[in-house]
Amino acid sequence: MTLKVRNRLLLILFLFAVCCGIINTLLFIRCLTQGSFSTKMISELSREMLPDLFKTTFMPYSPQATAVAIIFFNAYIIASIALIYSNFEKTQAIEIIFFGGFLAGCMCEGLRLIPVFMNIWKSDTLSIAIITRFALGGRILAVAALFFSVMFSTPENRQYVERNFLIMLAISLMTACCIPLNNVRFITQFIVPWGMEKEFFLLRLALIVACTIALANKALTNKSKEMFHEIIGIIMLYTGHGLLYQADSYTLAGIGAVVLSAGTVFYMRTMHKIYLWK
Repeated sequence: MTLKVRNRLLLILFLFAVCCGIINTLLFIRCLTQGSFSTKMISELSREMLPDLFKTTFMPYSPQATAVAIIFFNAYIIASIALIYSNFEKTQAIEIIFFGGFLAGCMCEGLRLIPVFMNIWKSDTLSIAIITRFALGGRILAVAALFFSVMFSTPENRQYVERNFLIMLAISLMTACCIPLNNVRFITQFIVPWGMEKEFFLLRLALIVACTIALANKALTNKSKEMFHEIIGIIMLYTGHGLLYQADSYTLAGIGAVVLSAGTVFYMRTMHKIYLWK
């Protein structure tokens, strides 16, 4: 993939994020004025594992917080692409291509406002199931993109970037289509519950460990301090993304937003230092 093609794709993603951000903000304002955010419509299935103290004191459920977390994803994508253009516009970095896949996965979260705005959360199970699969596919894509950025960023894989990116997309879409959904309940993240959530959490941990081991091996081989810093950035990106898409309280949304933003800045600075010496 040439620099020109990569930058054009990022520009398209940027414009799409701006449009989605404006639409989601308008939807949020409309939902507030119409009183669409009601805790009565939500099944708090996803909060059953939380202790009562967290439910009531530290992380009380707020549907508005869920909406704010969704809108933040759009603002985050816009800021991240602006950061890429300011630091990597003329740098052929494979990691940035896969990071674009991570941002595309974050983009899918914006669809979660539709069931609340359209008031279809209890009547149109097919539409909610489609929205849930898009959001789930985006989450899998985001996780896979960070993993691919570590495992397939060597110079030997430069000529196979398009192939690896397509494989990553195919894995994400096929997995999202195969995971079972529970269309009976509508949970606090404005989607329906999906199966194998614990397995997905374990998969995230396994990928973090795999990325850590691979980067540590590269760092020791190349005697690079920046690659150890890249490990921290990857972990922060995984953590911030996971917290933010699960956010159903202002506390969780705030922590997720801070960790994801700080992790992105740290990761970008580290990548800039790595490619500065190449």
